[in-house]
Amino acid sequence: MNNIKYIKRGEKYFPRNLEKLKDCPDIIYVLGNEKILNEFSLAVVGARKCSNFGREFANKISKELTAHGINIISGLASGIDTASHEGSIEANGKTIAVLGGGVNMIYPKENTKLYEKILENDGVIISEQMPNTPTMNYYLHNRNRIIAALASGIIIIEAREKSGSLITANYAKKLSKKIFVVPGSLEDDNYIR
Repeated sequence: MNNIKYIKRGEKYFPRNLEKLKDCPDIIYVLGNEKILNEFSLAVVGARKCSNFGREFANKISKELTAHGINIISGLASGIDTASHEGSIEANGKTIAVLGGGVNMIYPKENTKLYEKILENDGVIISEQMPNTPTMNYYLHNRNRIIAALASGIIIIEAREKSGSLITANYAKKLSKKIFVVPGSLEDDNYIR
């Protein structure tokens, strides 16, 4: 964890897409390959409590996008986020995990091995929160705007009506990003009507 870097707004590797945010952070904290933060990337986000179909689809689409040279962005959460990061890694791609706490504060803890694999695979972990900052709901909400800003577009796979994924979609809409939604059953609460 001694390799935590901080990048100030305007510096070489600061993500240009973040500068489009009205409340762009002045500093981001990074572990891993900061060079990919300005490459073409898509966010794949969705429900923590997802179906097997959703998990499999997130993994598959992330693999396919990675095979075409596209980096995958997600939030390291359980469910769809986890499957998205894993799919990218399985395809030997670079994935970007945006955290809601400090870059050294793995959340959820069960994703510790995934966190390590992201770094081993030349990916990057980023946050606008200082190292050692615990993950909190408010920071998770802010994390979603970072995901939306970094990505050229977002793919939503299963999202409840008041979910973080829809917060991400709202930020993406304000930033004029492309938003793709995987259709599902009208009777499933993970698909808004």
